[in-house]
Amino acid sequence: TEGLIVYALGGAAEEELLRAFRQRRVHKTYLALCKDAFAQPCGTLTAYIKKGEGGVKVYGSPCAGALTAVTEYRVEERMDGIALVNITLHTGRTHQIRAHMAFIGCPVLGDEKYGDEARNKKYGVKRQLLVAKTLRLQTKGALAYLNGQSFSSRFVPELKNSCPNAPKM
Repeated sequence: TEGLIVYALGGAAEEELLRAFRQRRVHKTYLALCKDAFAQPCGTLTAYIKKGEGGVKVYGSPCAGALTAVTEYRVEERMDGIALVNITLHTGRTHQIRAHMAFIGCPVLGDEKYGDEARNKKYGVKRQLLVAKTLRLQTKGALAYLNGQSFSSRFVPELKNSCPNAPKM
């Protein structure tokens, strides 16, 4: 994953930033190149994610030890079986985007854990094509001056730098 990273130098700013993430006051959107098997051009997905020895498992209905994961998506572009997808997280679970997209049959290109190995090989992609695109902060206290601010990455997931025979989006 590439794109935005946020950090505090310490003290009160660090405490507020951590609190804002825990309380879901940092709104995150991502861009990903995924296998284009989307039944609908946009939607909100709800699934249940459970961490275990073998990694993260996604379930379609509640089960013991699983946490609810809510992922919103919108297909921005389609080309040759690949979709550029805008993704908004409404929960923040481990590997949520990668696991959720794979669960619905639209894995992130280059994802070696949850992805489509044959498709990754076809395009010669060796890293996941997922970008942390925007962060919008709702902050208080030491970071009140950042309240309502949005930050955007200049990065967009691209195949052209990874593979000469990739379709151009």
